[in-house]
Amino acid sequence: MRLLHTLTFETRTFPDGETPPYAILSHTWEEEEVTYADLQDLQGTHATEKKGFEKIRSSCYTANTNGFDYIWIDTCCIDKTSRNADLTEIVGAINSMYRWYGEATICYAYLADIVSRDEMEGSRWFTRGWTLQELIAPRNMVFLNKHWKVLGTKSELRNEISKRTRIPVDILMGKMDLEQTSVAQRMAWAVGRQTSRMEDRAYSLLGIFGVSMPLLYGEGQMAFIRLQEEIMKATEDESLFAWTSRSDIHNRLLAASPDDFNESSDVIRKPEGYSMTPKSPWDVSNRGVRLELPFLATSECGIGLAILNCTRRGKESQSVAIYIRDIFLTFERFQRIDCKRLALVDLSLFRPNQYPSRLMTFQHQRVASARMPDLNWKPCPDLSLYLQLNARSEVLSMGVVAPIPQSPRLKFIDHKRLLHAVETENAGQLLDLLSYVNVKVNPTYNEGRTLLSYAAEKGNMEIAWLLLSRRDIRADKEDDQGRTPLSYAAEAGHINIVWLLLSRSDVNVSSNDASGSTPLSYAARSGNVPLTKILLSQSEIRRHIKDGNGRTPLSHAAECGRHDLVRMLLDMSDIDADEPCKSGQTPICLAAANGHANIVDLLITHGVDVYSSSNGISAAKLAADHGHLEVENVLIKRGAYLPPDLARVHALRDSFFMSY
Repeated sequence: MRLLHTLTFETRTFPDGETPPYAILSHTWEEEEVTYADLQDLQGTHATEKKGFEKIRSSCYTANTNGFDYIWIDTCCIDKTSRNADLTEIVGAINSMYRWYGEATICYAYLADIVSRDEMEGSRWFTRGWTLQELIAPRNMVFLNKHWKVLGTKSELRNEISKRTRIPVDILMGKMDLEQTSVAQRMAWAVGRQTSRMEDRAYSLLGIFGVSMPLLYGEGQMAFIRLQEEIMKATEDESLFAWTSRSDIHNRLLAASPDDFNESSDVIRKPEGYSMTPKSPWDVSNRGVRLELPFLATSECGIGLAILNCTRRGKESQSVAIYIRDIFLTFERFQRIDCKRLALVDLSLFRPNQYPSRLMTFQHQRVASARMPDLNWKPCPDLSLYLQLNARSEVLSMGVVAPIPQSPRLKFIDHKRLLHAVETENAGQLLDLLSYVNVKVNPTYNEGRTLLSYAAEKGNMEIAWLLLSRRDIRADKEDDQGRTPLSYAAEAGHINIVWLLLSRSDVNVSSNDASGSTPLSYAARSGNVPLTKILLSQSEIRRHIKDGNGRTPLSHAAECGRHDLVRMLLDMSDIDADEPCKSGQTPICLAAANGHANIVDLLITHGVDVYSSSNGISAAKLAADHGHLEVENVLIKRGAYLPPDLARVHALRDSFFMSY
């Protein structure tokens, strides 16, 4: 550490551990500051004629008067003329500055633009980025006016300073460790503070968060992104993501600037008893930021709330949440949306299976700056608004929220009216009926089907969400055929309902019905490529890819002639294209028996043996038995051998057609 002698104006470097007691100056840079190079030749550089020399002289005089031989001043104690390519000294100084201010015996805060204590609030000193850590770190601090007269100590001025900076008095006085405050709170202290270089808005916060990182001047806003990535390595404080922005960039997880935390000064960590313990460590890679968060789906397909382990002061029973979008509806890659607001969610109103924790990857900040189109949805401006349903509060919708009073009518509800509301997709009527205190949402109708089962088959997202928002809903209830709401939604191709059901943890994604079919089976038979992709993205389904009959999605798609889906499945590395089901039938034999020549050709192209058979019966024999000449021709062109009897039939058929 290099210090300035208060009498001789000479600098001296001290090794770590051998630094004498020293004073330190906090100030704002003005014109003609005296540099380290100036001090090396006071006469030759005319340093004494610079406007800034009076600041050096007065600082040294004040320190010396108070018994200090040495003082540290950033303008002249750092050699900024270093030709060292990595600027080691500057990097070291910036990474050490918070510690240097903290170890100083006293800090003089020089407010060059004010005279009286009443003017303090308007001083430029409170608007600069670097002075934030210079305010917090020192144990003893004296404020001086433009004439170097004492305005008061930090202790004496603590209330005025706290009001001006939003920094708690206990932090200013050192009675509370910085680690006891949330990341969001500390970021909020830096709101509105400016630096001459954009990157310094990040670098000036290194000490506040106890991290260090290389300095890369010229990287612009990426410095603040890197700062947040370093913070993620040092803490699991999810308030880092509790920011808002008026920008039209909708897919960031990390903030672009400290100013994005302007509305987060009251965001605190969850108190003990309310806290949610993170399950997986955070990871930052070239793919993005990967972390585990509880996810609560909304009534808009692909849109949900990522629930953070933090809250607002005075709202300790609730959790801050951010709006996010499931980009591919696979619950893997997400992007933040509607960054203009944060949500507050009372998790006590939900069952844990409604907001399971999920590993999410948010695309990397460096590629997340593209403009996103405005979304066709209207999030609730304040999710602290709740409804009265069944004599207790429940969130109705993250899209549209309106207070609905509990119905005073306590008479018996004819549950056929509920079914009528679902079948006619009348959300208003359903909502009115659900407000009765004695209503049940799991009654069974024809063949044991539930309201949710019919809603899933209909594909109405709002109706399904209304039912699923109930704490007493049985989202996976089977009917008399063993079919679940997910099964009906998959068969009907309703991606939105499938996604909504998959967002919960109480839905068995691989359940077999009485016929042995799974939701994946139904999706494959219908040839729905996007829906099948969504289902296959679920690890539980990949582990149980065969249904109750031992059939794979490829088997069903081949049988039904779903060419695009077969192609997609064949491109998957873990799909066995020739695997037989329990009955011994292979995909190519099923395709041949059903006359799907293009599927047969596609399977052979992907390596399936032309001699593949089902229970000893070849694909060619199956095609011939069912009269599928086109399939036979494909197999022959592909080198299939026909048994003598089939060959004779084929030859006679060819000669017959050639005679015409």
